Amino acid sequence: MAEYSALTIAKWFSAWAEEVEQAHLTNLKLQKLLYYAQGHHLAWAGAPLFREDLQAWSHGPVVPEVYRAFKDFGSEPIRLPESDSFSWADVDETTAQFLMKVWNTYGGFAAWRPRHPTAVRRCGPVHRAVLRRAQADGRRSDRSGPAHPVDRAGVQRAVRTFLIGK
Repeated sequence: MAEYSALTIAKWFSAWAEEVEQAHLTNLKLQKLLYYAQGHHLAWAGAPLFREDLQAWSHGPVVPEVYRAFKDFGSEPIRLPESDSFSWADVDETTAQFLMKVWNTYGGFAAWRPRHPTAVRRCGPVHRAVLRRAQADGRRSDRSGPAHPVDRAGVQRAVRTFLIGK
């Protein structure tokens, strides 16, 4: 199975939301889907889905490259322009099936849900690990302050323990 760029996976989710589900996908919700997809892929396949690192920002885990690519949409739904080169063939069938499962599990949640402090304990070990890392450093970890990469090995251990008990 190939390791993708996070932007390719982000475009897959955006195209899926718009063309298949007729759903709105904001940058915030996209970031949540990317973090769930990366975490589940680490647990399922033992390898990352995409090569970019997640960072701890004030509203949760973020892939900065993807955030920057879609930041002009603000809180509005992301729409890939007609001129975008994304094709469904950019993602192999096994990965597409995996991404559909991620969407079917998490795509129905509101983007703000994992941001609410009382929801943090319900949103899983990856998000908690990201937040703990940022809090332990005692600094802001959003786009206006230092960003903190998330340790892939730590994320993998946390997700495996949570999802498959190993």
